[in-house]
Amino acid sequence: MIDFMAQFSYKARRRSGEVVQGVLEVADRTAALTQIERLGLFPVVVEAAKGAAVAKAERIERKAASASAGVLPPAVRAFLNRPRKPKLQELATR
Repeated sequence: MIDFMAQFSYKARRRSGEVVQGVLEVADRTAALTQIERLGLFPVVVEAAKGAAVAKAERIERKAASASAGVLPPAVRAFLNRPRKPKLQELATR
């Protein structure tokens, strides 16, 4: 299993209302939200940064998708590749 850390850029507010920005290197978006809250900040926007780790994850996903493209029927592939609904927590933090 290959573990890699992804970069997430964020905007958050301090208790004083001051807006701060930064970049975190964590496993996923949930870990980024947790880390921001541990810093005593209130997340406003958390997005995957277009960095090496994100590009690597995208390459891995494309490779896996192309490997299964010839095996699965088109209807199953369409079902698996459909856009997902955002989670409530994701909507609340945007």
